[in-house]
Order: sequence, then structure tokens, then C-alpha cells
Amino acid sequence: MKRLEESKTRVSTEELLKELGDEFRELISEIDLEKAIEGYKKMRDVEWKRFFYDISKLIDAYKKNENIKGYTTIYNIIEFPKALEFDLTALYLSKQDYALASDVSTKLLKLGKVIPVIDVIISAITINKGLRFITRDKHFLFVRDIVKNFSVMVES
Repeated sequence: MKRLEESKTRVSTEELLKELGDEFRELISEIDLEKAIEGYKKMRDVEWKRFFYDISKLIDAYKKNENIKGYTTIYNIIEFPKALEFDLTALYLSKQDYALASDVSTKLLKLGKVIPVIDVIISAITINKGLRFITRDKHFLFVRDIVKNFSVMVES
């Protein structure tokens, strides 16, 4: 490892294992591939459930016949009922979401970056739930300018 760090040259897997030693090789041999795969699947399922899908992504996924899991809002379901065909949990507005949406909307207005009120509300719900927001609409990036922990991914 030291040689690799110092010289930044390539090392074969065999050379690396030799350098790491017998103790490391024993640890690797104890790994059960089936358990590792099972653990990965559980982790992936948990991770999938942390995604929130905006209406733009729901429509796009429906058109492309994609299978998605995660969250959306009841507002998105009302606007696009075909979203019921996905494995989604619908979220509703809470008092905390309303308060955050009001704060975000006020700050956006002061910055001259106004977005539709429903999108401010949806952003607030997602932020308060700690979910990753998936959308095709770039104006959600304005919300991230105000709320730094807003995890938004804009797909093209």
C-alpha cells in the first residue's frame, strides 16, 4: 500500500493482497457472498424508499414504463392519477411543512426567485422528511439556494 501511495503506480490484485497480508486474506475468505448480496438488496430497498418523485419525474417514468418506488405528495397523485400504478407512498402537508413553505416562499420572493406555490409546499414536505427530491424542473434549485440540506436532483 505504501508503494502504491508513494509512487501512484498500478498494482495487481495479487500484489495488493500479498502486501495487505494473511490477516486481510482471512477476513476476505470469511465473507459469505450470499449474505453480501442479501445485505446489498436490503440496503438498496431502504435507499429506494428515501426518494421523493415530483410530478415531472412521475410523468416521465410513466411514459418510459419505468418502475419507481418511494414517495410523492397527494397533490401529485391528484394531478397525475396514473402515479397510483407506482409503488409510492403519498405524503400530506403538516403544520411544520406549512411553516417551512411560508419561510421559503418569503425568502424566494426577497431574492426575486418566485416558483409556483405548490412546488414550494412540495419542497417543504420533502425537506422535513429528509428525502431526496427527484425532478426535471430546474426551479427547485432555487429552494436549495435557501435551504442547504434540500437534497434535489434535476434530471434532464
